[in-house]
Amino acid sequence: MIIDKYIGKIIVRFSVNALLVLCGIASIIRWLDHSRFINEGHFSLLDSFYFVLLFIPSDIILFAPISLLLGVLVGLGKLASNMEIIVLQAAGYSKINIAITVLKSVIPFILICLLISEIIAPPLQAKAYQYKTLRTSQGKISAVPSHIWIHHNDFFIHIKEISADQTAKQVELYKIDDHQIKEVTQAKRALIHDDYWELIDVTTKQITPKQIVKTAYPSQKRRDIAIPAQQIMHTSQLSNPNNMTIRALIENLQRIGIGHPASKRYELALFKKLLLPITMATMVMIAISLIFQFRRQASMGARIVLGIGIGFGFYVTNEAASHAGLIFEISPFISASLPVCLCLGLITLLLMRRKI
Repeated sequence: MIIDKYIGKIIVRFSVNALLVLCGIASIIRWLDHSRFINEGHFSLLDSFYFVLLFIPSDIILFAPISLLLGVLVGLGKLASNMEIIVLQAAGYSKINIAITVLKSVIPFILICLLISEIIAPPLQAKAYQYKTLRTSQGKISAVPSHIWIHHNDFFIHIKEISADQTAKQVELYKIDDHQIKEVTQAKRALIHDDYWELIDVTTKQITPKQIVKTAYPSQKRRDIAIPAQQIMHTSQLSNPNNMTIRALIENLQRIGIGHPASKRYELALFKKLLLPITMATMVMIAISLIFQFRRQASMGARIVLGIGIGFGFYVTNEAASHAGLIFEISPFISASLPVCLCLGLITLLLMRRKI
């Protein structure tokens, strides 16, 4: 029990340190990226710091797997360099026992990360985008998941969803004059440009005291609602499935219907979240396998570089598998689990070489 606590304390300490460093670097990069919005509307220097602060829980979830990988690599590597691993084995601890001890020690870390990913990170990330939208638009744009409201001149504009390719879906325009609705325009989608919006599949209703005149257009260019795309594009993140909780993903899947083409993104995000604890445990096993593979030959710097390389490779593979799955209509479960399966294959290869 004392040995388990000793190993666990070292692993958790190095994992937390790695997480703090990675989150710190990510926060600095994010602040530098968003500092260009300072003085746009009411967005100030303090607002930029507040925006970055709200993103820290999301960064914790993003870097948790690689932090565990680095923590185990450096922690167990330190024990191996001090010949403590050999002493443990001489005392009757097998490699399997050491691996089980390490896995048990990171269980609280994994559970805390799961709680953050479901309870803390999604609402704070949504709040960050909402806050930035309000400040940069001087309160003229209000955004919540699945609903964006814009006040522009005499128009109130409602958008159901906006995607990263600057396409708004289910757009409604209400023209207000003398506190009364004079015109209602509905479009299935709109292409957002900086100096005009192109509405597709449009229906316009002119409202007068005596009648309502309804007119349909295949497309319509509107320069009277020209709002720069930059002001509203970050609101697209509010409807990004990767930023939702498991509960929200399930609700969207029930609304859309499993098997519908639009459901693929939500299914993929759901499987990624469900596989998160397995992904983190897999990173731990890779680190353990590498320690037993190289023992004392590698320096601490080499272990850190190796861990960052593996973590970056996993991230790239994960993103590539996700995009390929959506493009080629591969099963979301296969796309989400492929990087984990590749890591398990690497673990098997390392263990076979050491004949554990």
